[in-house]
Amino acid sequence: RGGGSGHGDGTGHGAGMRAALARFRESLEAQRAPPPRRLSEEERLALWRDGFVVVPGAVGEAACDAALRAINRSLGQNSSDRRPGEACPELKDDPAILGLFLRSSVKDLVRDAVGPIHRVGGAQVALRFPGDGCFNGFQVAPHWDQHWHLDGLAAPGNPYTRAGELHNFTALVGVLLSNVGEDYCGNLTVFPGSHLALQHWFQRNGFEAVRALGVQGLPRPQEVPFPRRVEMVKGRKGDAVIVNYSVAHLVAPNVSSAIRYCCYFRVHTKDHVQPFRSHRPEAMLDVWRDWRGMRGIDQLERALELSRREGAGARAQGPPAQSRADEDAELQLALEISRVEQ
Repeated sequence: RGGGSGHGDGTGHGAGMRAALARFRESLEAQRAPPPRRLSEEERLALWRDGFVVVPGAVGEAACDAALRAINRSLGQNSSDRRPGEACPELKDDPAILGLFLRSSVKDLVRDAVGPIHRVGGAQVALRFPGDGCFNGFQVAPHWDQHWHLDGLAAPGNPYTRAGELHNFTALVGVLLSNVGEDYCGNLTVFPGSHLALQHWFQRNGFEAVRALGVQGLPRPQEVPFPRRVEMVKGRKGDAVIVNYSVAHLVAPNVSSAIRYCCYFRVHTKDHVQPFRSHRPEAMLDVWRDWRGMRGIDQLERALELSRREGAGARAQGPPAQSRADEDAELQLALEISRVEQ
């Protein structure tokens, strides 16, 4: 309360203390682990409808570069040792490769969708070189997209599954290590909605054919028409794609000038008693059975669709109906309530 100089000294001292305290708080925040990342409601709905979803920026630049450094070093040392579909097999348990899943938000995102999982190991380094999948140089073969498959079936070039065996899992998770912004760049290619079509096919036909014949026992296109056309998945370096096991997929030809870099991880929930060594048929007869984070979305989606139809009818009769934004807000609220109840 005294003279001006005393008041000024006190104010300066207080400001310095506040600044020091702010820096201390910032230091604590920097040391604190980031909160687990979760799928947005839009991503969760896309995953349920299509059987896959691309999550932007799931892996940071430094982690991607560490994996690329390991891969390119391996290519330089083993340039003549390249198997179709799998490069650098010695890197399957390399810390830089596994870190794409284990030390990024990918693990949180996957567990948010499926629940508790077994330890993830044995990553697949999947490179698609210019000209792969092409003929006469860089020509795209007609009907190339008819050669889809499911993983875990006996097939030429698959040393992991023998004839008579079927090794399904819960989710295929890919991390892009290069930008894939256009079609025919070696894209992971999927048939949106095929997971439900194949669920119904296996419910009717069982698993005898795929056990006996491997991928050759899968239905032909005319036997199981998929609801939507093939989609070549696009994304940027660091994006993750989460795919339901039962989605029909393949790899697009690469007519570009660049190598497509990607690493895949095959995820089993705790419901699989023997990962990579057994068949869990109930998870193929009910494709969302082991996805705990997806429970209840089908009923909510049907309710939303019914609401939209009723709204369309109301608009035709005159009074303004609830807006699409309001409906989506209601759906998100219902999803949050469902998650809390679960």
